[in-house]
Amino acid sequence: MSDGKRGLYNEHKRDESVALEVVSMAESGVPQKMMAKSLGMSPKTLRKHYRAELDTAMVLRIQEVAGALFANAKGGDTTAQIFFLKTQAKWTADALPEDMLDDGDYDFTKLSDDDVATMTEIMERARVDTATEDA
Repeated sequence: MSDGKRGLYNEHKRDESVALEVVSMAESGVPQKMMAKSLGMSPKTLRKHYRAELDTAMVLRIQEVAGALFANAKGGDTTAQIFFLKTQAKWTADALPEDMLDDGDYDFTKLSDDDVATMTEIMERARVDTATEDA
Protein backbone atom coordinates (compact mmCIF):
# COMPACT_ATOMS: atom_id res chain seq x y z
CA MET A 1 0.00 0.00 0.00
CA SER A 2 1.41 3.34 -0.95
CA ASP A 3 -0.31 5.32 1.83
CA GLY A 4 1.74 3.58 4.56
CA LYS A 5 -1.29 1.99 6.27
CA ARG A 6 -1.05 -1.63 7.34
CA GLY A 7 -3.75 -3.97 6.08
CA LEU A 8 -7.41 -3.15 5.75
CA TYR A 9 -9.20 -1.49 8.62
CA ASN A 10 -12.09 0.82 9.34
CA GLU A 11 -11.18 4.20 10.75
CA HIS A 12 -13.02 4.73 14.04
CA LYS A 13 -14.57 8.11 14.77
CA ARG A 14 -15.37 9.04 18.35
CA ASP A 15 -19.06 8.56 19.09
CA GLU A 16 -20.77 9.89 22.24
CA SER A 17 -23.17 6.95 22.45
CA VAL A 18 -20.15 4.62 22.45
CA ALA A 19 -18.53 6.85 25.09
CA LEU A 20 -21.55 6.27 27.35
CA GLU A 21 -21.24 2.51 26.85
CA VAL A 22 -17.53 2.71 27.70
CA VAL A 23 -18.33 4.60 30.92
CA SER A 24 -20.97 2.04 31.90
CA MET A 25 -18.64 -0.90 31.27
CA ALA A 26 -15.64 0.75 32.93
CA GLU A 27 -17.68 1.60 36.04
CA SER A 28 -18.68 -2.06 36.27
CA GLY A 29 -15.07 -3.20 36.02
CA VAL A 30 -15.23 -4.78 32.56
CA PRO A 31 -11.65 -5.32 31.30
CA GLN A 32 -10.63 -3.12 28.35
CA LYS A 33 -9.99 -6.11 26.09
CA MET A 34 -13.58 -7.30 26.60
CA MET A 35 -14.96 -3.77 26.16
CA ALA A 36 -13.11 -3.35 22.89
CA LYS A 37 -14.31 -6.71 21.56
CA SER A 38 -17.95 -5.97 22.44
CA LEU A 39 -17.68 -2.54 20.76
CA GLY A 40 -16.05 -3.97 17.62
CA MET A 41 -12.66 -2.28 17.96
CA SER A 42 -9.18 -3.05 19.17
CA PRO A 43 -8.09 -2.23 22.73
CA LYS A 44 -5.66 0.31 21.24
CA THR A 45 -8.51 2.09 19.39
CA LEU A 46 -10.61 2.03 22.57
CA ARG A 47 -7.81 3.70 24.54
CA LYS A 48 -7.09 6.20 21.77
CA HIS A 49 -10.65 7.51 21.46
CA TYR A 50 -12.07 6.95 24.95
CA ARG A 51 -9.10 7.53 27.30
CA ALA A 52 -10.95 10.08 29.46
CA GLU A 53 -13.89 7.74 30.03
CA LEU A 54 -11.59 4.85 30.91
CA ASP A 55 -9.59 6.99 33.34
CA THR A 56 -12.50 8.59 35.18
CA ALA A 57 -15.35 6.06 35.20
CA MET A 58 -13.92 3.72 37.82
CA VAL A 59 -12.75 6.64 39.96
CA LEU A 60 -16.32 7.93 40.11
CA ARG A 61 -17.64 4.49 41.12
CA ILE A 62 -14.98 4.17 43.83
CA GLN A 63 -15.86 7.64 45.07
CA GLU A 64 -19.53 6.64 45.30
CA VAL A 65 -18.76 3.47 47.29
CA ALA A 66 -16.26 5.29 49.54
CA GLY A 67 -18.89 7.92 50.27
CA ALA A 68 -21.39 5.23 51.25
CA LEU A 69 -18.79 3.55 53.48
CA PHE A 70 -17.99 6.86 55.18
CA ALA A 71 -21.71 7.59 55.70
CA ASN A 72 -22.13 4.13 57.27
CA ALA A 73 -19.13 4.74 59.54
CA LYS A 74 -20.49 8.10 60.64
CA GLY A 75 -23.89 6.49 61.20
CA GLY A 76 -22.45 4.10 63.79
CA ASP A 77 -21.64 1.01 61.71
CA THR A 78 -18.74 -0.38 63.76
CA THR A 79 -17.46 -2.59 60.95
CA ALA A 80 -17.33 0.39 58.59
CA GLN A 81 -15.62 2.47 61.28
CA ILE A 82 -12.95 -0.17 61.88
CA PHE A 83 -12.37 -0.69 58.16
CA PHE A 84 -12.11 3.06 57.56
CA LEU A 85 -9.66 3.62 60.42
CA LYS A 86 -7.51 0.64 59.45
CA THR A 87 -7.28 1.66 55.80
CA GLN A 88 -7.26 5.45 56.05
CA ALA A 89 -5.75 6.17 59.45
CA LYS A 90 -3.51 3.07 59.40
CA TRP A 91 -4.82 1.99 62.81
CA THR A 92 -3.78 -1.44 64.10
CA ALA A 93 -3.90 -3.08 67.51
CA ASP A 94 -0.10 -3.32 67.32
CA ALA A 95 0.15 0.46 66.95
CA LEU A 96 -1.32 1.12 70.41
CA PRO A 97 1.21 1.95 73.13
CA GLU A 98 1.97 -1.11 75.26
CA ASP A 99 1.30 0.64 78.55
CA MET A 100 -2.18 1.60 77.28
CA LEU A 101 -2.95 -2.06 76.60
CA ASP A 102 -1.74 -3.24 80.02
CA ASP A 103 -3.88 -1.39 82.53
CA GLY A 104 -5.87 1.21 80.64
CA ASP A 105 -3.75 4.10 81.94
CA TYR A 106 -1.73 6.02 79.42
CA ASP A 107 0.86 8.71 79.97
CA PHE A 108 -0.39 11.44 77.64
CA THR A 109 2.88 13.34 78.08
CA LYS A 110 4.29 10.90 75.51
CA LEU A 111 2.05 12.38 72.81
CA SER A 112 3.48 14.86 70.35
CA ASP A 113 1.88 18.29 69.98
CA ASP A 114 0.42 17.14 66.65
CA ASP A 115 -1.11 14.07 68.31
CA VAL A 116 -2.66 16.22 71.03
CA ALA A 117 -4.07 18.63 68.42
CA THR A 118 -5.53 15.73 66.44
CA MET A 119 -7.11 14.17 69.52
CA THR A 120 -8.52 17.54 70.59
CA GLU A 121 -10.03 18.06 67.14
CA ILE A 122 -11.60 14.59 67.19
CA MET A 123 -13.04 15.16 70.66
CA GLU A 124 -14.45 18.55 69.65
CA ARG A 125 -16.11 17.07 66.58
CA ALA A 126 -17.57 14.26 68.68
CA ARG A 127 -18.87 16.82 71.17
CA VAL A 128 -20.50 18.83 68.36
CA ASP A 129 -21.98 15.66 66.82
CA THR A 130 -23.42 14.60 70.19
CA ALA A 131 -24.87 18.08 70.81
CA THR A 132 -26.48 18.03 67.37
CA GLU A 133 -28.03 14.60 68.00
CA ASP A 134 -29.42 15.74 71.39
CA ALA A 135 -31.02 18.86 69.91
